Amino acid sequence: MDATPVEEPIGQIPEEQLQKVAAEQLNENIEERNEHIKTIKKWLEDNNYTKLNDYRSILMFLRVSKFDHEKTKKRLASYLDLLQNSPYFFEWIDPRSPNMDYLIDSGVYATIQYNTMTGTKISIYRPSI
Repeated sequence: MDATPVEEPIGQIPEEQLQKVAAEQLNENIEERNEHIKTIKKWLEDNNYTKLNDYRSILMFLRVSKFDHEKTKKRLASYLDLLQNSPYFFEWIDPRSPNMDYLIDSGVYATIQYNTMTGTKISIYRPSI
C-alpha cells in the first residue's frame, strides 16, 4: 500500500475512477447497489437489529464484505451484538487520557502518520500483545 505524508492533502478523486475501483475491487455494481441495500435492510429488520439501518452504514458494510451478503450479515451481527453488549467500546475516548497513553505506549493502538494515496488515515488496533 502506497502512503503519502499527512502534510500533502489528497485532492478529490474523480467519480468515474471511484466507480471503476469499486467495481474491480469491491464487486460493486452501481445499478444493483440499491437492491443490495434493500436486501440487507430487510434482513436487519427481520432480525430485530434496529440501531443501524441507514443507507451509508449498510453500504459501508457491503463494501467491506465485497457485496457478499452472508459476510455482510455476519459482520453486521457481530458489530451490532458488540454495540449492544459492550457499549463502552464505542464511547468517545479522550486521546489525552492516561488510559490512551497506556494503550499507545503498550502498542495496542497506533495511528500511522501517513495517509494512503486516496487520503485514508491509518490506525492499527491489536486486541492483544
